[in-house]
Amino acid sequence: MARSFAQQLSTRTREAEALELRSQGRTYDDIATELGFSNRGAAHKAVQRALLATIRQPAEVLRTLQMERLEEAFRALWPKATDPDHAHHLRAVDSMLSVLDRMDRLTGLTETPKQRGNTCRSPAGPERPDCTGQARSPGSKVTTWPTG
Repeated sequence: MARSFAQQLSTRTREAEALELRSQGRTYDDIATELGFSNRGAAHKAVQRALLATIRQPAEVLRTLQMERLEEAFRALWPKATDPDHAHHLRAVDSMLSVLDRMDRLTGLTETPKQRGNTCRSPAGPERPDCTGQARSPGSKVTTWPTG
């Protein structure tokens, strides 16, 4: 069952209070007693969630700022990229595509190779392992490409 907004707010407030008490040097047992957590482990988890929340908020602010910068760059490139007679038309198109790619990665629309998990995109050479991690013997042929 979904928790109400009031319950979520109460939980976040308690987590923030737990983090504040911990930053004052209080033990997890003290925090559990004072804030009504069932045990010290629950107090520890609350402090950890509050720490993660404090990290996420600045990251979200930075993400928003970066998106605004990318949108500004896109707007500046648009007139040149859409005018085939402009002296730097092709360069502007290329730059605009790079900006769009960064925007997609920032918003999660495009996976990075690390997120895909499989970065093997080229045939293995004699000294390079194939996508299974096995070294190829000289003279062996690669008959299929990995699809990742």
